[in-house]
Amino acid sequence: MNRPSQYFFILTLAALFLLTPALLSAHPHTFLDQRITVMTDETGITGFEVEWLFDFVFSVDTIRDCDWDENGSFNEEEMEYLEYSSFSNLENYHYFTFIYHKGKEFLADSYENLRASFTGDELTYHFFIPYRIPFSEMEMIEVSIYDDTFFCDLAFFESTPFTLSGPGASRLSAALIDAQEITITYDTTVINSQRQGAVYTGSFTPKKLTLRVKP
Repeated sequence: MNRPSQYFFILTLAALFLLTPALLSAHPHTFLDQRITVMTDETGITGFEVEWLFDFVFSVDTIRDCDWDENGSFNEEEMEYLEYSSFSNLENYHYFTFIYHKGKEFLADSYENLRASFTGDELTYHFFIPYRIPFSEMEMIEVSIYDDTFFCDLAFFESTPFTLSGPGASRLSAALIDAQEITITYDTTVINSQRQGAVYTGSFTPKKLTLRVKP
């Protein structure tokens, strides 16, 4: 891999994931479309499979700097480098995943099975956030995935923003609603790039997925 290209990539990712929240609060730089799959077994929820589809700029930079052999996919060594350089530091931001249950907030502190793939100039990540809770203890759970610095603008896919999977899926009801109790403010005067069709008003309300056990 070209060394200057490698250094540029690392510096770009440092800007994305290592700057202080005060510096990151200005305006969005990276855009992701996302989908949550709620994973279940016979007794309860086991966690959340997350899909992220990245914008053109981040996709092209990552593909260029990680697909070293330019064969159209990431081999094991390339995947290890991608995970180290452009994902593992998201631990500092709890992988943008916030789970609420019985008035308590759970901040994701681990992930499993990161997979990255691309088709053309579109880069996709899949990874799993473990969170096990029996149906008998559940009542209602809310899951929200967003960047509270708004450096990364995460929005749910318009088509199929979430799915329920596994043996216990039929026991759940789910809805995607606005998290009206959360407001993120940002500076609209310095926005250099934006999501197509988005209106930037200076405040952002993320979505949350609400899950309940059916009666």
